[in-house]
Amino acid sequence: MLTPARTAVTGTVVIIALSSVLSFASQSDVARRSEVSIPVLWPLIVDGLIIVATFAVLAVRGSVYAWTMLGSSASISIAANILDAAMPHGPMPAYIAAGVAAVPPVALVAVTHLSVHLARHTSATNHAASLSDRAASPEPVEPLAPLEHEPAEPWPAGEISAPSVAPRRWDDVLPGVPTDQPASSVAEHYEEPDTDELPVVEDVTREPRDIAEDLMRETNLSNYAIAEQVGVSEATVRRWRKALLIAGVASRP
Repeated sequence: MLTPARTAVTGTVVIIALSSVLSFASQSDVARRSEVSIPVLWPLIVDGLIIVATFAVLAVRGSVYAWTMLGSSASISIAANILDAAMPHGPMPAYIAAGVAAVPPVALVAVTHLSVHLARHTSATNHAASLSDRAASPEPVEPLAPLEHEPAEPWPAGEISAPSVAPRRWDDVLPGVPTDQPASSVAEHYEEPDTDELPVVEDVTREPRDIAEDLMRETNLSNYAIAEQVGVSEATVRRWRKALLIAGVASRP
């Protein structure tokens, strides 16, 4: 049973066949009246260009050259059918015969260039597909070779001693600061000394906060000077200093 789709396809094939027969007859007559040596080849060239250009349009989406070639070949076919019906019987005028004679060499150049265009497009498509496949499936990484020697014995747990966390007295943290004031009062009214003398910090493996706290305890550097020394902002050093002041007051007996 014929479905609507099959009916449409069948009708398309029949129309193509009938149109091709009538168009072939008209174009052959124009070629014969234009004194082409082999008239039957001329419509084959024109209709062949239409078929090739149609497949090129489907293969290369958005190709201006393929669309131009399709439109030009279709226009030549339509013009030949109109000339066969409109011009009186007998030889064609010289200008029409010249145009008919120019179609085969122009078609040769056009279809050759179209072949090169399709080849470049196919090569670019294959290259893009290979890059996509390579990105989707990366090369396997070789496993690491086993160690030639066993790792050293870990450090005995019994010999590791915990750091001392005994609280300091407030007067030990920042000498010269009154010890009878609350932590908030001390943090707010503490005046930062102004000096540009920067001590040399030898231990670069320590945390910046530890180094900054040692500088607060042992020197009279300003927050800006300490921030430049440990590589942080002045606001961070100011926050650390207040925390150190509060911790020192809280740890007093």
